[in-house]
Amino acid sequence: MKFGNMTKGKLMLGVALTVLALLIPLICGLFGSGVYLLNVINYIFVYIIASTGLNVMTGYSGQINLGGAAYFSVGAYGVVILCNAGLPTIVSVILAMLIVALFGFLTAIPAAKLKFHFLALATMAVGEIVNNLLVVSPGGITNDTHGMFVKSMKLFGITFGNDTSLYYLLLIVTIACLIFTWAFIRSRTGRACVATRDSVDAAGSCGIDVRKYKIIATVVSCVIIGFGGFLFAYLNRYISPDTFAAGKSTMFMSMMMLGGSGTLLGPAIGAVLITLIMEVLRGIPGSGMYMQMSYGVVLLVVMMFLPQGLSGLLANMKVKRLKKKLGEEETVC
Repeated sequence: MKFGNMTKGKLMLGVALTVLALLIPLICGLFGSGVYLLNVINYIFVYIIASTGLNVMTGYSGQINLGGAAYFSVGAYGVVILCNAGLPTIVSVILAMLIVALFGFLTAIPAAKLKFHFLALATMAVGEIVNNLLVVSPGGITNDTHGMFVKSMKLFGITFGNDTSLYYLLLIVTIACLIFTWAFIRSRTGRACVATRDSVDAAGSCGIDVRKYKIIATVVSCVIIGFGGFLFAYLNRYISPDTFAAGKSTMFMSMMMLGGSGTLLGPAIGAVLITLIMEVLRGIPGSGMYMQMSYGVVLLVVMMFLPQGLSGLLANMKVKRLKKKLGEEETVC
């Protein structure tokens, strides 16, 4: 039986996953470490959003970004500072995302002319500049090295003051982010971005304004990453320049590359795996060093053995099974 283009099996799987997602807080509550488990899941949601945003620029538009933590931090600090100034949360979020979009636009204009390692170095420089501005901010607006404590989020009259309430908010936002990314990539603008990734010369010869679509992809990417930063601030309850150091950018890149850049669910897979690896390493003495090392190991393994990430590996395995099945059917005939 089919419902539109969806088989009954896929529909039942979707319903089962939806029910499971809604029951996760209750399932976690059955364990003694339920609060910890739910907190880890919440961080996974935030990292899925951030790595998905990076994927729009790098995976779908072909522009390397090693400064993702810069936009992540602008989104976080922007919302917190505006909320502390007395603005409602929803207004603060909208204004902060406009600031992130403007910042992304201003950095995209010169970056759109750069390629390869020049672009990588430029984005890395942006990350370092922003982090230094957080350490020594104009008028001490970011509280410099002391960081800022974040109050519970109040949105539409609802206070998200615990991991359970944040879980449902992050679940909805993460699904909405993936749907938006899916719709964006399948839009005319998204297809133009993918065309510029595949071949700048071919896209230009077809009448595509390569620079324009690179800038659009960068702005969209920055806003999604910045939105993830805003959610991270309220989940972490404390933000400081150290929170958004260069290691964060490397982490987002590792998540995207491990799961598979240029795929919708690749960053989500990578976010889950990298977060679990970090939690395992956290209990080891000197875990900070091992965490940073793990990012490098992941990137090396991906570049050497999984250039298309785990999503590409699974896709190739599926293709091989189909070819084998077709070959067996031809042999029988």
